[in-house]
Amino acid sequence: MEKYIKSNTKDKTKKLTTPFISIIIPVYNVEKYISRCLESCINQSFSDIEILLIDDCGNDNSISIAKSFAKKDCRIRIIKNEKNLGLFHTRIVGEKEAKGLYLLHLDSDDYIDYFTCKILYRKVLDKNVLIENINIIYGGGIAA
Repeated sequence: MEKYIKSNTKDKTKKLTTPFISIIIPVYNVEKYISRCLESCINQSFSDIEILLIDDCGNDNSISIAKSFAKKDCRIRIIKNEKNLGLFHTRIVGEKEAKGLYLLHLDSDDYIDYFTCKILYRKVLDKNVLIENINIIYGGGIAA
């Protein structure tokens, strides 16, 4: 924890050096859902995050939508696969590119609660917690 570099979380135009959490989002033909997914990430109550979008070579407007978000928030990075790798391998690409101390995987057709990253942060600081369940709200409004 000593190597953690706290960034200015109020200035979303400033580049983060070491974000606390990397949110990894594989993207493949989800133009219907990607905006809600990204809005849930950029509006987190805990903002010391990076948002990695891994483009798995879909053929809709998902990445165009993502680029419009990335222009407004420097915490968003888009990485493009050379070819379609599928969900599993695309997640691995995201893990390799992540700069955060902790990883949060999120499917691009889902979204997270406003306090998700803050809860993760607090749980990480609790040395007695090994794994924590997080509620994810699926596109159809079903919570898990």
